Amino acid sequence: MCAYLWGRNRMDLTETFKAGEMRLGGFGPDDFFTLKQSLEELAENLSAEQILAYLRLSCHDHKSLANCLPALISKAPQFPPRFERQVLAVCHEVWKNYYPIGERYDLACGIGELLSHLRLWIEAIEFLERSIHLYGPTAQALTRMAACDFELGHITAASDLLRQGTHLAPDDTDAKALLARIEQHAAGNR
Repeated sequence: MCAYLWGRNRMDLTETFKAGEMRLGGFGPDDFFTLKQSLEELAENLSAEQILAYLRLSCHDHKSLANCLPALISKAPQFPPRFERQVLAVCHEVWKNYYPIGERYDLACGIGELLSHLRLWIEAIEFLERSIHLYGPTAQALTRMAACDFELGHITAASDLLRQGTHLAPDDTDAKALLARIEQHAAGNR
């Protein structure tokens, strides 16, 4: 980095030099990377509030969210209701900053799974549809979307999605369990 400054003498630029030294000697990308590695390794031990604060500090980085999703999903049942909207806002900000380039990890499906654990069915479906658009239908996305549709009372849609999902992964235990719930629901409504 180069900077050129004009002035009569060096004393005229004292504040400029102080600001430059402060900025160059302050928190930078290398510091953030060091912090990122430590926090993501400890994500299971962090509170949900701490994870969200970290994601905001990361400027809503998609890799940071992807690495923290398992911890957030495991903590989702204990989230207070007010917290669900904060998680949703962070997920939307991450997605807004994200440009998919064919990564192996399906971020949209991961976000959809997290939101479904928060019982945000409609929002979860939106992300699961993005997943299917980007990666094609997968058993995980179809089964999770079917679960959301089932919770919304869209039994026929849920059943159709499950058929597609079990065609892709016939041994999927989550799909089989949901199919049993749907059949039990249908038998109870006869």
